[in-house]
Amino acid sequence: QPSINHRGDILNTPTIAIGCASPSPDVLLPAAYHWKAQTKTTNGPHLEASPDIDVNEFSPGRQDSLVATKTDTGLKLSTNTLRATVNTRPHVFTIDIKSHGVSNLDNPSSAHELLTQLGRRSVGYVKRGTTAGHPNATPDDPDPGERWVTL
Repeated sequence: QPSINHRGDILNTPTIAIGCASPSPDVLLPAAYHWKAQTKTTNGPHLEASPDIDVNEFSPGRQDSLVATKTDTGLKLSTNTLRATVNTRPHVFTIDIKSHGVSNLDNPSSAHELLTQLGRRSVGYVKRGTTAGHPNATPDDPDPGERWVTL
């Protein structure tokens, strides 16, 4: 990933990083991060949320044949029943989530059904405690309550 050291580094480049994981069998977890490549300014403390749980014990028993593939035009993450496809061509962004290999007696065409699709205007972030006029400005009202702005 490119590093972001100052404001000029973000011109004409994406500032939202997309990730997709499969934390358990037949579950896909897409996530979007704003400023993922930005150098962290906090020094901690960094504590484990659940130090007594070994997350690696969840993966050896997987029976869903998790497969990740990369081509010149995209990335795919597949389980036995779900597939996430990320289009990585320049100036194009889509994430397709499809079911596959699952038959539905009520709908025979559902074996490869598009469940949802995210496009370039589908991903955003919400910033808390800002004014609607400018996301970096502080609220002028001494007791403004909570303000949320989508960007």
